Amino acid sequence: MALSVQGRDPLKPPQGAAARPRSLALAAVSARALRTAGLVLAATGAAHFAAPKAFVPITKVAFPENTRAWIQRNGATELALGVALAVDRTRRAGLVGAAAYTAWLGARAAKNLR
Repeated sequence: MALSVQGRDPLKPPQGAAARPRSLALAAVSARALRTAGLVLAATGAAHFAAPKAFVPITKVAFPENTRAWIQRNGATELALGVALAVDRTRRAGLVGAAAYTAWLGARAAKNLR
């Protein structure tokens, strides 16, 4: 007969949420956070088309010429990357794309600030 620890047999693995290894629980939180971030990024991308004037001051820093076209390009890029982050199957590609896009935008803005 096994000893009981908090009402359960210590030799049997726990059931339900308590059975989840810590790394899986962390992965679930991370997946949820990335999904939410993806939806926010996709909404921001869509906002580039719904209210493009709101993005002119920010976009003009990195793209002083042909700003209107760059607002649309950036909106499409953010919409696509946001959807990629929100979907489980494309999340890894979305992360790589978002990192590359962020680096490119930062470099572009830094170059034009000089």
